[in-house]
Amino acid sequence: MDKLGSVNFLELTVLVDNTPGREELRSAWGLSILLRTDSYMGLFDTGPDPYTLQHNMNILGIDPKSLSFIVISHDHWDHVGGLRYLAEAGARCHVFIPSSAIDLGEWLQRHGFTVTRVDSRTEVAQGTTVFLLGNFIDELSMVVTVKNFGGVLLVGCSHPGIERIVETAHGIDKGLRVVIGGMHLLDASEDRLRRVVEVFRRYSVDEVYAIHCTGNVAVEYFRRNLPSYRAGFTGLVLRYST
Repeated sequence: MDKLGSVNFLELTVLVDNTPGREELRSAWGLSILLRTDSYMGLFDTGPDPYTLQHNMNILGIDPKSLSFIVISHDHWDHVGGLRYLAEAGARCHVFIPSSAIDLGEWLQRHGFTVTRVDSRTEVAQGTTVFLLGNFIDELSMVVTVKNFGGVLLVGCSHPGIERIVETAHGIDKGLRVVIGGMHLLDASEDRLRRVVEVFRRYSVDEVYAIHCTGNVAVEYFRRNLPSYRAGFTGLVLRYST
């Protein structure tokens, strides 16, 4: 774990999710998660539109110009729509995108962002690594290593398969303890859901926040069969430290 580097604390705030939470925040079909550590403030995905992201960032007092970096898991509308607000608000930070997202990269560069196209495991900040997996859709996932705690995995939609993503993340940080994000299990069979639960148990994941595109059937299955399942929603705040 020390070879990876680490952060002393991590705070995650779900800025955008389908499920409403705090009544003053807007929810929408999409995903955006803010990360704060002792060394950076970053953003994982931006939700489906500029208005939802702008409203929620304003309510929470988050200055887009203070972002150290943005990671875009994949270039679907419900993950990139908020970029327009960030560009208009003067954010000019580093943006990490899948190497196959060519049009997105060109748009970002035209709007003054520094772009890194990721095709392998890449460190984006202290203690923070992204990795690319693909099948029919290339997607970045992120692992943050918190000193003396373990790894926290952020996923966008898990198009390459949440099982495969968790296994890969465990290869990066064998102390993986938390998984949060969309898991794209809308049409999953009970047999598939059983395999997903087995993977979370195999790697001793303590907390699973299955949000965004996971699907109601999968969420209910997790409620019944996965003790580590936790409810996620817009406005959820999670804190991890040494």
